[in-house]
Amino acid sequence: MSENFFGDFNSLVAALVTYVEEISLGEIESSTVTKDSKILTDLKFDSLDYASLMLMGEQFLNTKIVESNINWNQIISIGDLANILLDSQRK
Repeated sequence: MSENFFGDFNSLVAALVTYVEEISLGEIESSTVTKDSKILTDLKFDSLDYASLMLMGEQFLNTKIVESNINWNQIISIGDLANILLDSQRK
């Protein structure tokens, strides 16, 4: 990843999908995950998995989410997380 990388939605979703497989230790194949996959219900991620996915997304974009500004109840899917990460990078 370049230090100046400015992500686009599709490349970030592709990275997050890959991270899902990595975090689940291969139990969830990336080919079964889409931008619409629900992080907690479809993927059955717990809070540690969720946090790991968010941190990996932050590292991919070289950004940091200001967590106090986020309504975590609105981040349901991989696509939702990608949008929040991209928004934080643009600020």
